[in-house]
Amino acid sequence: MHLEASKKVIDTQKSRIKQVVMRDTKEIGEVGYKFRKQFGTMGWFTGTVIEIIPKSYLRRCVYTEDGEFEDLRVKDLIQLAKLDNNQSQND
Repeated sequence: MHLEASKKVIDTQKSRIKQVVMRDTKEIGEVGYKFRKQFGTMGWFTGTVIEIIPKSYLRRCVYTEDGEFEDLRVKDLIQLAKLDNNQSQND
């Protein structure tokens, strides 16, 4: 009986951990989604989606390093994710 109660506690803890991890993970294009983009010789900059622009396919993004804004499409963010993945594997 004690063993079954312990298993339930462990299962509950696993479920809570999974919920926290899922809550911190943003889908590409969601507000809060973070990405990296390379700007020529200036290097890689970290961007964050801060707004979904109504009635468009655009996402307003801000870059942490310099505070610059840029509007990107979700397909642009998907492409950047692929490029950043390739870059990370080459580092």
